[in-house]
Amino acid sequence: MPANLPRKLIIFDKTLRADEQSPDVSMARDEQIRIAKQLARMKVDAAKPGK
Repeated sequence: MPANLPRKLIIFDKTLRADEQSPDVSMARDEQIRIAKQLARMKVDAAKPGK
């Protein structure tokens, strides 16, 4: 690995916030929970939920 690349990639997901930001996007609560669980399984470092 080249010395100038970071050793860790930090992932900041905004998928759950899309429901708040996009007028044509709507997710039911169970869909949001399913997405949050999958993000946790993928070890996403941070997630920005809506409300």
